[in-house]
Amino acid sequence: MSILASQWHRCRTILTQVPVRSIRIQPRPGGKTNGFHPRKVIQEMSVSPEKNQVLKPFLFTVGVCTTSYIGATLWQYEDLRSSGKLIFQANRESLAEWIGRQKRGRFREEVHQWWNSVPANEKVFYPILFLNAVVFLAWKVKRWHIPMTEWFCANPVGRAVCWPLFLSTFSHYSLLHLGLNMYCLRSFTYPAVHSLGQEQFLGLYISGGVVASFMSHLHKVATNQKVLSLGASGAILSIFAFMCCQMPNSKLELVFLPGFSFTAQTALMGAIGLDVAGLLFRWKLFDHAAHLGGSLFGM
Repeated sequence: MSILASQWHRCRTILTQVPVRSIRIQPRPGGKTNGFHPRKVIQEMSVSPEKNQVLKPFLFTVGVCTTSYIGATLWQYEDLRSSGKLIFQANRESLAEWIGRQKRGRFREEVHQWWNSVPANEKVFYPILFLNAVVFLAWKVKRWHIPMTEWFCANPVGRAVCWPLFLSTFSHYSLLHLGLNMYCLRSFTYPAVHSLGQEQFLGLYISGGVVASFMSHLHKVATNQKVLSLGASGAILSIFAFMCCQMPNSKLELVFLPGFSFTAQTALMGAIGLDVAGLLFRWKLFDHAAHLGGSLFGM
């Protein structure tokens, strides 16, 4: 009884703005409720229109997308300008560069040279992997479960609604979920960065993730669902959809079905069809609204 009382107190702390009449805690195999899990199902919860407005999440989504692309454009402009300076000063070293290298020291200079030698796609992928890994490890700290659920899970009935649309795209609770998403992301990073550049790649990745979260938010509000969403799938699918549109005739394979190949256009149509079917038949295994939103945004 003490365990159930503790779980009840945690859920009420997160969802103080909505009336909760009952809660079901999904037990692990063996019948024990061993600790907190973000997929606990909140049942019979009345969704108040005042607490679940669409306007604020919509404005937040537009703001993040606009900021991402403006920031990516400015970053790209600075890179191009710096490249022009380097070409102009190819055979001579400026005084500022010499002083900077002296200040950095030998170790920092070696790190600086190593980072400059890293391919552009890996410069993008590994920071994303690092952020996702840090958030994954944060889930393992029990005393952080409540703030992690509040800020790193997209939830239309939570106290925080806007920022979780962004933060949840870096959040994974299980190692399998994290591993599969990062494997898929790495598979598409090289061609996408080669086509877009690392600046526009990040702009598309961040914007696609937030748009996917917003589409999931809309679907939950429309269907009166009280489930939590997290993961980078929507952002990754926006990259995937972009590459499929850029190279529709390229061949793709599934890692667990070697030798079976299909075109990128077929893969994209299959993914969209699967998510549309998931919405129509109300499948619960994946967040099909978020996946569909990410794919459509990437197109």
